Amino acid sequence: MTEQVEQNLTNETKKSKYACTVCGYVYDESVERVLWADLAENWTCPKCGVGKDLFESMQEEPVVSSQKPAGIMPKTADKITKDMTIGELVQNYPSVVEIMLAEGVHCVGCGAAHWETIEQGLKGHGKTDKEVEEVVRKLNEAIPEEHGSSDKIIITSKAAVKLKEILKSQNKENMGLRIQVMPGGCSGFQYGFDFEESAKENDEVIEVEDVKFFIDTQSIQMLRGAKVDYVDSLQGAGFKISNPNAKATCGCGQSFS
Repeated sequence: MTEQVEQNLTNETKKSKYACTVCGYVYDESVERVLWADLAENWTCPKCGVGKDLFESMQEEPVVSSQKPAGIMPKTADKITKDMTIGELVQNYPSVVEIMLAEGVHCVGCGAAHWETIEQGLKGHGKTDKEVEEVVRKLNEAIPEEHGSSDKIIITSKAAVKLKEILKSQNKENMGLRIQVMPGGCSGFQYGFDFEESAKENDEVIEVEDVKFFIDTQSIQMLRGAKVDYVDSLQGAGFKISNPNAKATCGCGQSFS
């Protein structure tokens, strides 16, 4: 990164976000550390592959200095706000989407406007400022606890509790869940879930709520930073993986490239 770009991202400037109008992916200058204007003209959305012309500028806000030494940037707090886009909500907190659906806001499927903010989506359905604040409060309260690490894989407490219920209902309480990535699906790779009694050699094992998740070494390379959650909504129920390594994801959410 050039010294000029670094200077442009100091406290004297504002951080800007640009949302993809197709898939909802958000380019945040303060996170990427490269200004939108400095991106190559042939740059494409890492999630769905469209060009810069299909992105829209979002509201800007002043950068607050962290006064921390140079190094890894501190991660933005994982908290839902009214200014978060619907696309960000679905990607980062899939298990709370049912709250938005209950309010009449389409978060998934063809009718979803992923580039809209939560506030815009709710007000588009007649919600007042006070009602928007109440929905945002409910969303934050519904965020499940997360276990694991961002350099490997994250498991939410909701996913673990649901797995525990499923294992008990099927009299398989001595087993765990294997998560793997394998060739197939409409996008090139697909996620696989299967019950398994014990870990294999070199497996990554994550234990949450007294249940175990097994991931093989090859799959973990494609799942670094991914989050495993459980979604129960009108659109269907099941384990959901939000994978930051996926360049494109099919409509069903079970395959990616």
